[in-house]
Amino acid sequence: MFKKLFLLFTIVPLIEIFFLIQIGNIIGGWYTLGFVLLTAFLGVFLIKKTYRSFIGGINIGAMLASGQSISEKVVEGILLVIAGAFLVTPGIVTDLTALFILTPFGNSLIKKKILQGFSKKVENKINNFDDDNSNFYNN
Repeated sequence: MFKKLFLLFTIVPLIEIFFLIQIGNIIGGWYTLGFVLLTAFLGVFLIKKTYRSFIGGINIGAMLASGQSISEKVVEGILLVIAGAFLVTPGIVTDLTALFILTPFGNSLIKKKILQGFSKKVENKINNFDDDNSNFYNN
């Protein structure tokens, strides 16, 4: 895990710097700086909007009472905050990743993968719990 995080926090910034320099050479440094600031403001706006709509727009008690699952809404809110944080982070790769998360296709694809991963982990825990308890009761 440490190696993956180390690579993430060293390789991604280097890639971002490389692309920012290349874009700066093409469109100019001031326009590149303006683009970085614009995406940062967009990210802050998105985080604020997400926070307000997510906290104010979800009635967890009503959803649970009606039998609806809140996991999809929680993952959706987390993805929007991640997209906003990526937009605040200066760089092209993080901005493109944020835009992918914000598209309906990207959002649904990532949300589906996350929810499948959670359900697999829960199934594994339940199966391991059942196996542990069956051994306990059989002894």
